[in-house]
Amino acid sequence: MFNRFCGVVLGLAVALPAWADTCDKGGAPFAVVAASSPTVVRAQVVRQNLGPLAVELEVITPIKGARWLERIVLWGSTARDRAASVEDFEEGSVWVLALDEAVPSLTAAKGDKLRHFVFTRCGERVLAERRGMVIGRLDSAERREMPVKEFLARFGQGVKQ
Repeated sequence: MFNRFCGVVLGLAVALPAWADTCDKGGAPFAVVAASSPTVVRAQVVRQNLGPLAVELEVITPIKGARWLERIVLWGSTARDRAASVEDFEEGSVWVLALDEAVPSLTAAKGDKLRHFVFTRCGERVLAERRGMVIGRLDSAERREMPVKEFLARFGQGVKQ
């Protein structure tokens, strides 16, 4: 019994770092993260109260892997990973997001027709949009602002606003 207990504790100790957010402090800038993400969108929050960890978004600019005006669900993470929280996603706010599709069981559990997503694992995966400016670590370690039109021309891979 003691050996089994020690085995479980050792197994958890080895696996625990895989469960934790293993990104280095800050991670890669958005340009790097977006290049390897299957889905990148500029989207507006249309409904926040899908539970404490999810919001419904409408894609207003599909950059990669989504359709214009498509409705999607974004699942945030627990408070442990503040960078992947959706608590600040107020209805009407606009965000630029690098996303991965959620596991199929999460989508099936909801029984709806919307595609479900989670934040891409590491790096700058969320950029805020305020007063016509995209804000965050766009292509370097420093936070900065860029007009939306300039951002889309530079990072939007030909997608027009």
